[in-house]
Amino acid sequence: MLRTMLLAASFLLVAPALAGDPPKNIILMVADGGGESAWVATRHYVGRDMVIDGPEWKHSWVATYALRHLSRPRPGPEGLVQDPSVVYDSAKAWDPTPVDGGDEKYPFRFEGYKFLRLSAPDSANTMTALTSGVRTYPGAINVDGNGTPLDTTAHAAKRAGKSVGVITSVPWTHATPAAASGAAHVSRSAYAAISDRILAGGLVDVLGGAGHPWYAADGTKRETPKHEFIGTSAWQKLESGEPFGESNTIWSVYQDPAQIAALTPESTKLPVLLQARTGKTLQQERPSSTDPTKTLPGQDPLLPGVPTLKEMADTALRLLSPDPDGFYLMIEGGAVDWAEHANQCGRMIEE
Repeated sequence: MLRTMLLAASFLLVAPALAGDPPKNIILMVADGGGESAWVATRHYVGRDMVIDGPEWKHSWVATYALRHLSRPRPGPEGLVQDPSVVYDSAKAWDPTPVDGGDEKYPFRFEGYKFLRLSAPDSANTMTALTSGVRTYPGAINVDGNGTPLDTTAHAAKRAGKSVGVITSVPWTHATPAAASGAAHVSRSAYAAISDRILAGGLVDVLGGAGHPWYAADGTKRETPKHEFIGTSAWQKLESGEPFGESNTIWSVYQDPAQIAALTPESTKLPVLLQARTGKTLQQERPSSTDPTKTLPGQDPLLPGVPTLKEMADTALRLLSPDPDGFYLMIEGGAVDWAEHANQCGRMIEE
């Protein structure tokens, strides 16, 4: 019997409840930015409960606050001490006392919102906590408060003989997939270094996402590449089939949706990169016929020639499943957060 544990992390959901032997496979699905309000809006729009509302799912809230405000490592024991001012407190979060301050776009208005704005964590420290069990400072990927590298779920999976996959709807060097890869022990903004470490790390077998250097947000090809999310040397090696790292890892790169959908374990040599031909996101940043803050979900046609998150995840599952020891796969709906930052409620629901 194939035993798979499925985890969905916005708040934490586990399904189905398993008894007996430990699961052979672990699938972690992250809706980055998918807090309770995002799920409520989506339920209202679709007019029904979500899959995660089913009785087979266990629900558990997870606190995602950072270790401290300071976005850099701090040596010594004090670097590992929790700053109480960023610990979530419902009384502080719902304090209605009027207050000035903030900025023109996001004024504080009341104490509760001020507290939430000033204590908000980021994807780097939250995903580090999810994959390592250790809280860290904002912007940190897989390091503790001292900056010491952490052991992650990907490392544990590899030690257990399992295959590892990371699939996302945003660049695969972005904070959440970078942390899930286990290979990146650097700041979240060091995209070139992150791409080198993931590709040379020897941990990930199937990798997929956006951030193509040659393609823009509207899916058109650029005249010159923009190496914002994938380092220049890393992309050149990927294009030429050159090896990475001491292990001389050679990646097979697939970009066409039909080609990605047709991949089979029998015909595919791992590791594999499923690189979507688009800019920062698979679809969230695509052009809109009107104001994207007011469009309904699905109102604008999807970019052609771009695989969906589901299609990439299906391919990853197909390629990882033959491992007799099982697999660990992280699937991130990363553009939920991006749509929220852009005040695009319709596209948030899409994502």
